[in-house]
Amino acid sequence: MEFEIIGNKDRAEEILALIQIWDQGLQEHDLHAMTQDYSDKVSVFDVALQVDDIQAYRKLWQQCFPYFGDNIQVQRRRLKIYAGDNIIFLHCYYKVLGDAQTSADDIPWCRTTVGFYKESEKWKVVHEHISMPYDCEKQQPLYILAEP
Repeated sequence: MEFEIIGNKDRAEEILALIQIWDQGLQEHDLHAMTQDYSDKVSVFDVALQVDDIQAYRKLWQQCFPYFGDNIQVQRRRLKIYAGDNIIFLHCYYKVLGDAQTSADDIPWCRTTVGFYKESEKWKVVHEHISMPYDCEKQQPLYILAEP
């Protein structure tokens, strides 16, 4: 995975480690591992909806697991991390793939931004935003199918 760090490299490395834990949790359908570093009051703006607490986020993923099936993998492109001492933002393009999908080429890339806040010496995800470009004239999403 290619990435760029702007700011505190040590703090950014901590976030990269948390991303690996989340990815592993997703692969194993382990909601605890996926959400252990999320604030109880996390705000998540997903492509189709919004959730405002950790329980709703867990429920969202519980509903999504069947869509992906087993052998889930995460791909990220152009990951950029802006790292301060107590606040970190990252953004990237990403997609989630599983054996329930027909082809990785048919799965669009999503744009993702995640905000972390250091609370009691632990990083917590406080904000997550996942989106796709949208053509207002045609009133439809613009799928990014080629590598961004």
